[in-house]
Amino acid sequence: MATTVKEYLQQYRKAADAEQLALLDLAETRALLGSTRSALNNIDSIRGTADEAFLSRDIERQEALERRLLAKIHKCRRWQARVRRTVNRVEPAGFRKILKMRYILGMSWEGIAGSLHMDERYVYKLHGKALQYLEREKPGRTITEAPKP
Repeated sequence: MATTVKEYLQQYRKAADAEQLALLDLAETRALLGSTRSALNNIDSIRGTADEAFLSRDIERQEALERRLLAKIHKCRRWQARVRRTVNRVEPAGFRKILKMRYILGMSWEGIAGSLHMDERYVYKLHGKALQYLEREKPGRTITEAPKP
């Protein structure tokens, strides 16, 4: 299913948010992994017991989670880079600036208007023209449904 240009651009913030959550989860997973490895290495009394096997399986699960989180982070970053490349192709530069402020930086319409010293309605108008530009250009010739980060 194809998405609109606006939906395509909105995927940047969604990917950025998903990346931040995955980074937090990764930090937590790495902390748990470190303490579990430490426990396994420092407790001689559990060698050869069910507890050692449990901790070893727990480490394997945490390592698998770490790999999945790293893959998710990489996917989010690739998606963000794709949207940035699309925005960077927009001409004129004024259109590009509005798209970057709105979709990359996540600024409000009021904030964009204030930063550019423009009336908010004029910013809406320029934004519409920028979206029309992208509709005509179709990044990579097609905009397909964005993957869920």
